Amino acid sequence: TQSTQPDSNYVVHGRNGLCLYADQFESNGEQFRLHSEAYSEAALLFSAIQWSDLSAGKSIYLSDLEVIRSSWKPEITWSSLPGDPQFDHGFNNGPIQLRFPDSRAPEVWRLLQYAKGLALRSNTEIVFRLPPEMSRLKGWVGIDPSVAETGSANVRVFADEELLVELELNGAVAPAPININLPASSELILKVGVGDNLDTGDIVHFADVRVTK
Repeated sequence: TQSTQPDSNYVVHGRNGLCLYADQFESNGEQFRLHSEAYSEAALLFSAIQWSDLSAGKSIYLSDLEVIRSSWKPEITWSSLPGDPQFDHGFNNGPIQLRFPDSRAPEVWRLLQYAKGLALRSNTEIVFRLPPEMSRLKGWVGIDPSVAETGSANVRVFADEELLVELELNGAVAPAPININLPASSELILKVGVGDNLDTGDIVHFADVRVTK
């Protein structure tokens, strides 16, 4: 289950894809204790945390950034598929979702929903204007669960012209965490290409992806 409070001050991401938002937090050296009106209180051991953003509002979701330009180039020019980037929901107005293998039963997949994110098809490029002083990019990226059985894609992230990370995504494995430094730059660029299956209909979900100071 996801805690969907994108206006909260703090967010903690667990290693299994769990994402908890909180209005207050405290730490005793071994675990975080999070407080929110949505779930009252929750505790997470440090060892179970992938990364945390305790910047008290000093972050902006990619879906809230200014888009400078975007393009989608279907292989079939007469394709009737909707191709424009989707903000805070998937294609066909479905939710932003990712699926993770259950740590107790790896053959079982758990679906997690996110209140904030992007859905991009293969052969898409989108360019955001970066606010000043943003220093990190954080979140999760993976194949849309609706096409995960056969889905794959190549994802590249640029700051201006500098390649920051390149990921080969496959729906048969867990989504990839993103937690990378941002150099001083004015534009953040996401490029989604075809994966190993050469299918241009694959969809990538960028879940809870944000830039932080």
